Amino acid sequence: MVKRAPFEMRNLVTSSPVPLLRTPLFNRHVSLGARMAPFAGFEMPIMYRSIAEEHNAVRSGCGIFDVSHMGRLRFSGTAGYELLERLTTIHVASVGAGAARYGFVLTDSGGILDDVILFVTHAAEWVLVVNAGNRHSVVEHIRKLELHPRCLDDTESTGMVAVQGPTTRAVLRQVMPGLAIPERANRVIDADWRGTPVVISTTGYTGEDGVEIIAPSGRIEALWDSVIEAGAVPAGLGARDTLRLEMGYPLHGHELTEETDPWQAGLGWAVDRRNEEFVGRSAVFSRENDRTPRLVALKAAGRGIPRAGNIVEDNGTVVGDVTSGTFSPSLRQGIALAYVDFGASSPGKQFSVRDRESGSRRMTMEQVPAPFYRTGTRRSARNAS
Repeated sequence: MVKRAPFEMRNLVTSSPVPLLRTPLFNRHVSLGARMAPFAGFEMPIMYRSIAEEHNAVRSGCGIFDVSHMGRLRFSGTAGYELLERLTTIHVASVGAGAARYGFVLTDSGGILDDVILFVTHAAEWVLVVNAGNRHSVVEHIRKLELHPRCLDDTESTGMVAVQGPTTRAVLRQVMPGLAIPERANRVIDADWRGTPVVISTTGYTGEDGVEIIAPSGRIEALWDSVIEAGAVPAGLGARDTLRLEMGYPLHGHELTEETDPWQAGLGWAVDRRNEEFVGRSAVFSRENDRTPRLVALKAAGRGIPRAGNIVEDNGTVVGDVTSGTFSPSLRQGIALAYVDFGASSPGKQFSVRDRESGSRRMTMEQVPAPFYRTGTRRSARNAS
């Protein structure tokens, strides 16, 4: 069984012993009537009208998310390059200017401290986007490497939005006339919006065509307003979670933890063997063939909604646990990601999934290939954390 935090979509609201931070778009969320709640140390919008409505808007049109809570660390020059080679599983030398690459920051033992995406904005300048809840852990990790002077934390000086959905390009043509957005996923460009420099990447967490835009914090409100005026629907973290789960994308704290490794999560492709410098390298490769639990996708065979923490059974024997579960607005049925004991899973196999506290609430779920939702406009591997 994989150790992980007992954290699920309906508990996206998290308690905080310290005052919550606010993104530069906080006032916009309040004015739009968003349901605000603690998340990763920030007061964030969970939804504006309904999760299903916002989810469907992204699948059929265009939605905009505030993702300013995510950390943005900037590196430059030879020192920055050397740090990133030590810090991440990405082979930085192979990522050319104008590209983005997914990877990990690992612990010494090969566990996943964070999953990250690297933007190469210029020939010798990089932006590393990290999960909000792990930003300070990654910065501390850098400090322990005694390489901290080599990066700048731009999280508070910038804001970040994700504009996602099949009509994203039409919406952005109104906001930024003449902008040539790359057709390929995982591309990065510098652009000018009304005299303001912005970084635009063809990345996202929804399975749909779209971009993520980084702009100075003092201008992110105006950008947000312009995108909404052009037809985008504001969407909260609730819809972001159902969208990513339909694509089978992992979430740190659920599918990814310091106790799990990339092989278990089916993400070994994001550990680049050409990088011979990263922390945890020998440990993670020593775990490659371990007979440890593996992440699988499960779809409800009937009624029922799985939840994180549910138990997975095979003929009465506990073989795993659900890490994320929800009702899929697109498929109209329950879906889940779960870690199942090595050798206990196979395509098409049916499992019994039950509530951890009450064994009387059970549902039958079938192992299926991910993604669950197969008609997204950009069915690439996960593009952002």
